[in-house]
This record gives sequence, C-alpha cells and structure tokens, in this order.
Amino acid sequence: MPYILLFILSFFTCYAQAPLYVASNSEGIYLMELNFETGELNKKVLQKESTPSGFIALTEDRNFLYATTKGNVVRAYKINEDNSLTFLNEVPVNSKGPCHITVLPGDKAVVTANYSGGDVSFIPLKGNGFLKKNIKVYDYKQFKASEQNKRQMKAHAHQVKVGPTQKYLYVSDLGLDKIIIFKILEDGKGLKLNTPAFAEAPQGAGPRHICLHKKLPYAYGINELNGTISVYLHRQDGSLTPIQQISTLPENFNGYNASADIHVHPSGKYVLASNRGPNSLAIFSINQKNGKLIKLSNQPVLGDWPRNFAISPKGKFVIVGNQKSNQLQTFKFDTQEGNLIPLKNSPLKQTMCIKFK
Repeated sequence: MPYILLFILSFFTCYAQAPLYVASNSEGIYLMELNFETGELNKKVLQKESTPSGFIALTEDRNFLYATTKGNVVRAYKINEDNSLTFLNEVPVNSKGPCHITVLPGDKAVVTANYSGGDVSFIPLKGNGFLKKNIKVYDYKQFKASEQNKRQMKAHAHQVKVGPTQKYLYVSDLGLDKIIIFKILEDGKGLKLNTPAFAEAPQGAGPRHICLHKKLPYAYGINELNGTISVYLHRQDGSLTPIQQISTLPENFNGYNASADIHVHPSGKYVLASNRGPNSLAIFSINQKNGKLIKLSNQPVLGDWPRNFAISPKGKFVIVGNQKSNQLQTFKFDTQEGNLIPLKNSPLKQTMCIKFK
C-alpha cells in the first residue's frame, strides 16, 4: 500500500510541474519549471552549452530546440530526457538580424525572420536535429516600404508564423505595413509567395507579431508603432482580409509606446497583447460569431518592457518577460472574467522569449 501511495503522489507531483525554456539576451537559455498549484517558477538552471539568445522554437515532437543568437546564426540543441539541452551545431542565416524563428510542419526546416535583412531564411533540418547548410533566403523586394517614419524606410521582417492549416507562413513586416504570405511547399523543401502575396495593415502601423485562432477563421496582428491590433478574416486560400482595428492602449495614455507580443488564449475566448510603454497587457474578449474584439481591460505587468509573454498550455497562467526590469512575472488568469491575478516574480536578465515544452 505505501508503495502505491508513493507512486500516486510522485505521479501527481511530476504532473503538476510544466517545464519551460526562457531565452536571455545576456546569459543564455534557462530551463525552469512552473508549479501548477502555486504559480512559482522553480529550478532555474542556465543551460551550460547555451549562449545569449533571442527567440527560440521547439519541434513538434519536442525533441529539439532552435535559437536565434548574436552573429546572425541559429543554434540547434537536443532536448534530453531530463529536459536539459545539448548543443548540436549552428549555421549562419545568410542575412542580418534574425529576430524570430519557427519550425515548419513535419519538423523539416526552421525559418527565421531577419529584421535588418528584410527577408526570411529557410534552413532544412536533418532527422537527428542538426541544421543543414543549404540555406535559402527569400526576399520580397518587389513590395515598396511604407516610408511613414524612420523605421519604415525598408523591409523589416519581425515574425514568422505558421497558420493553423500548416500550409501557409505569415511574415509580419514592420517596414512595409504588410503581412507577407508564403505558401509552404508540399515536399517541405521551400517556400513560394502565395496568391495573394500579402495583407495590408494601416499606414504607419508597423506589424510586429500575428496569431491565428485554431478553430475560428480569424487572425490577430499586433502593430508596434501605432498600438493597435488588426483583426483579419482568414480564408482557406491563406488570404487575410482586414475587418477591424482596435487600440491596445489604456484610455488617455499619451506617452511613448511600442506594442510587442500577442496570443490567443487556449480557451479561444480571449486575445492578450503586451504594451511596452504603459507596461500593460491588454485583454480582449473574442466575439465567437464574427471574430471581432471587445476590450475588457489594460492590466499592469508589474515590471518594465514586456517584450514577450507565454500562456500555459491549459490557460491557467500567464508568464510575462519584463526585459528592462530583468524579471519574469507570473499571473493566474481568471478564465471567467478575463482578469490577471498577480502571483510571483523571478529575477532573470534580459528576457527575450518564453516557451513551454
């Protein structure tokens, strides 16, 4: 009997912890665990073979992790049984300023958004997780820059996001005020511009990130420069049609702002978006019939410069990476009211990206 009880206790203790990786731009990649009971972040361990990192992405099978790093390179890591990382190899992106990375369907390749290069890099993967060196760079120089301000004088790819059908890749380009749409080739060996090839954002908006609803045909793009969200109707041909613009900012806010990250809550009922400036998370409910957003609140993140945030797989917790105040702030998310309840904070320098395993 004691052995059975011990087994049950050990099972639930293990299950109550969720591993996650946090990329620091000054130190490297940390392995942490979120306690599902208390919201505490435990066992903060800097991975020995990691280097200062920007954005990170995991394969579908959760066996490998890829990180953008300084020097315009991507590094590959194996995820071990204890969730620690073992460095495999690194390759250059053959462009400049990789600021976001994603893994394509079937774990056949990774793609980076290159901010300074204004293009995307396609890097094939070997079956053992290693990065191949036959890299393809895809640009879209035929599209004119927005030229609304000094950050929009050329293309600036800021994020690469695979759509829910896994057939299309969306590139939020801050410099063009466009979401560029690529079709993912069926053989997994490359990309080609879709028809239509882009969706428009308002002039001077500065698209930064986009998220797509998993069940409803809608997408939500956060615009860094004007502090808005563009809501799009997402069609089967990959196209995005704008249907709403809504502010992410608190009422009467007049200071400097740079909106940053955006996610659909796992319940499919809410959208959360971060504002660097007022240092808030804007929370919206989703109209389940037409996809449009209704603002519920703007809630303080209890830190400075919320560059990135992550929502736990079942939606109970939100972890915000406050880059300038060098801390992670954990909140409980009230799924009935759409409110954030502050829990714990954990020191961590220069948080760039948070990913649950």
